[in-house]
Amino acid sequence: MEMFMAVYPEFYQTFLGIVVLPRKIRVKKQLEMLLNEELDLEFVSLTEEKLPGLVL
Repeated sequence: MEMFMAVYPEFYQTFLGIVVLPRKIRVKKQLEMLLNEELDLEFVSLTEEKLPGLVL
């Protein structure tokens, strides 16, 4: 959540019409949701690794 809060003020100023609903979800589940187009935006700390279908 700290990572999100660090960038949210600037994001909000730039994209006034976008509603953000933060949810705390495990990283593995977030990645699955991104791949299945069930999630639009994710903030996660990762080491450099290959994630098929995702661009970091």
